[in-house]
Amino acid sequence: MDALAGTFDTLTDLRRRFGEATPRQRVAVIAAVLALLLVAVVAIVRLTASDDDTVDAYIARSGLKGHSRLRVGVFNDQPLLGYAEDKTSTRLADHEGFDTEVARYLAAYLGYSEESVELVDTQVQNRNRDLDNGRVDVVIASFSMTDEREKEVDFAGPYLRSQPEVLMRANDPRSSGSLSFRELSEMGKHLCTVGSSTSDSALRERQNNGFEGAGASGGCVQGLLDGTFDAFMLDDVVLAGYEDQYHDKLKMADLVFDQKEDYGIAVRNGDEALRQVIGNFLWDSYERGDNGAWQRAWNKTLGRVLKDDRPQPEPRPYKRLRDYRDRIRSSGPLGGRAPADRTQPPAVLAAAPPARPVRRRGRPR
Repeated sequence: MDALAGTFDTLTDLRRRFGEATPRQRVAVIAAVLALLLVAVVAIVRLTASDDDTVDAYIARSGLKGHSRLRVGVFNDQPLLGYAEDKTSTRLADHEGFDTEVARYLAAYLGYSEESVELVDTQVQNRNRDLDNGRVDVVIASFSMTDEREKEVDFAGPYLRSQPEVLMRANDPRSSGSLSFRELSEMGKHLCTVGSSTSDSALRERQNNGFEGAGASGGCVQGLLDGTFDAFMLDDVVLAGYEDQYHDKLKMADLVFDQKEDYGIAVRNGDEALRQVIGNFLWDSYERGDNGAWQRAWNKTLGRVLKDDRPQPEPRPYKRLRDYRDRIRSSGPLGGRAPADRTQPPAVLAAAPPARPVRRRGRPR
C-alpha cells in the first residue's frame, strides 16, 4: 500500500510538471508516467494475489462459507481413537481419543471455538454419504485413503498410518504369536471384521468369505468377550484401544500381512479449497515436530499404548498458503479455545520458528 501511495504522489507531481514542460520534455514525462503506471499495476496484482492466497480466503471459497458451526463426522465407540460415554452427545468436551484431538486442533485452526464444534456419530458404511448429503462438513474417523474411496470423497492427508492386526482373547494361546491369512481362513465364522472396511476387502480378496461382518467395531469386540468370535481383524490403532480397555481379557496378536493404511481427513468431493486448507494444517503440524498438533494428540491418546515411536506421516504436497503458519498464535495452549468471532484467526500456540525439515524414524516391526 505504501508503494502505491508513493506512485500516485509521483504521478501528481509529473502531471504538474507536464503543464510547464516543453514538447521534448513532455515526451520524457509521458515515458515516466507509463513506467509508473506499470509499477502500479504490478503492485495491485501482487496485493490482490496475496490477499487471495490466505487461509481465510480459501475458507471463504470452501463448503464452510457461512457455517457458524463445524460438523465433524466421528466414531464414538473406539477407545483412544474416537470415544464417548454418552453416545448421544455431540459436544467436543464429551468425546476423547486421537481423532477427537485432531478434530479439536483442526477446528481451532479453522477459527471455530470449541463450543462451535459438533461431533456427529457416523458409521464405516455411511462416511461418504454423510458428506454428500451435507450432514457433516468433514470426516475424521479412521478413514483409509484408497483409490476407490477417492472417487467419492476428497482427502487431505495422510494424518495417521496403521496396519491390520488381530485381537483375540488373552487366554487364547494363539494371541501370543503370529497369525497368517490361512489361519484366519480356518476360523470361518469365528472371525469377525467391520463391514466395508479395508480389512473386509483384504479378506475377500483372498477368497476368505466365511467370516462374520459387523456394522461397527463394538459388535466384534462384544463377540470376542462372549465367545461368539475367536478373532477380530482390523487396524492396529483401533484394536489398541480395545486391548487397553479390556487389558485383562483381550490381547492383540501380530498378523503376518505387510499392508499399511493411510488415514485421511475427508471433505465433500470437489471441495478443493477446504482440502487445501486442511492440508496446510497438517503441514503446519508436521513442520513443528514435537510441538505440533499431531504429536501432542498422539502423546495424549494412542501413544500411551502403542509405544512404537510412530511419527506423523508426511502429508501430501499442498499449495502452501501465505499465512498457513500464522494461524497459530501465542495466547493459549495448543487446541485451546479459539475466539467465537469466526473472522478472527484462532489463538492456539506460540509462534513457531521458520519451517525446517524434520528428521523422523520409521516404525519398528
